[in-house]
Amino acid sequence: MTTNYLLPDDDEARSLREVAKMADEVARIERLTHHMFRVRERAEHLDAAMATVKEQVAQINERSARRDEKIGHLDQQLTAMRSEINEELSCLVRAMQEHSTRSAVADERMTQLMSVVQTCLTQHNGSEQRIRVLEIAQPTHERTGNWMDKLIWALAAAALSYMAYRTGLIK
Repeated sequence: MTTNYLLPDDDEARSLREVAKMADEVARIERLTHHMFRVRERAEHLDAAMATVKEQVAQINERSARRDEKIGHLDQQLTAMRSEINEELSCLVRAMQEHSTRSAVADERMTQLMSVVQTCLTQHNGSEQRIRVLEIAQPTHERTGNWMDKLIWALAAAALSYMAYRTGLIK
């Protein structure tokens, strides 16, 4: 329930009824004038209070407008930052994809290289085993070669002696 301060309260209403019933007109006018003066004072007081409230509302609206302006500015900054972050993230994702592709290619090449190295090592081990067999067999071959050389010289000497005997050079 709202109270209207311009209207009289219950005591004042009783007092006004009593004034209206008064027989002395001068006293009645005087009392009504006094009552009107009090009503005007209240109205002025209410007008002053209303002006204060209006000023406060204007200040609140002004602060709200400034706050809205700051919020709008912050929203713009956040939007700009969000777009910059999205651009940076997309660049980073592209770079990561590129590096991942390069890494996969390098891994594939490394796998192929390891296969080739393994094949080379297997062949090298086989060659090394053959070389060891030949190294072990070399002294035998040298001795056989020496014997063959001596045999050839001996056969050549026997053939020359036989030829010399047949030709009469030796008797």
